[in-house]
Amino acid sequence: MNLEERVIVLDLDFTLINVNTTFDFLNFLRPRRFYIFSKILKPVAFLNRFLERDVYKFLLVLLCIKGMPEKLLRKRSIEYYSQIGKKYINYQLLKYVTSLPLKKILITASLDIIAENFKNFGFDIIIASRTYYKKGKLHRFVDLFGRKHTIVQHLKRHYKEIIIIEDSPEQKYYEIDNVRVLSPRNICQNI
Repeated sequence: MNLEERVIVLDLDFTLINVNTTFDFLNFLRPRRFYIFSKILKPVAFLNRFLERDVYKFLLVLLCIKGMPEKLLRKRSIEYYSQIGKKYINYQLLKYVTSLPLKKILITASLDIIAENFKNFGFDIIIASRTYYKKGKLHRFVDLFGRKHTIVQHLKRHYKEIIIIEDSPEQKYYEIDNVRVLSPRNICQNI
């Protein structure tokens, strides 16, 4: 099997975009509901470390947007994307990454309806937490929080080197032999 040389894997939240896009989108979409539930559920966030799942995010997403029509969510995600563009994007990192002549993959725990809007940033592939719909309404989602390393494991079969740029990398990345993890701050300092 012929392996391609290298691939860049980039994270979205707090790497390419200086915000948690899922929470920011929920607040954009349902500000009152998000405010109330984010305060009530805050104590649940400590469970994330023990369960290796983002329970806080899981509950917030379901309480804020479960049952909303897919068409409305997609329309509002485009509106959200056009609003955050100038405000939160790490333009130095974006410029650097897009200048590289490598395949670029965005792997994020953000919702797919949000992440897919970033395709025009030059990503060849976008992999995100997947939303599922029943009768045209949001029914559930599968979160990539703590699971992005499994995707990188699959990528290693196709690339000699995987360069991951992420603000808070999963520890399991370091167990994969052909992976190099870089901080977005280090890259931007060297531009």
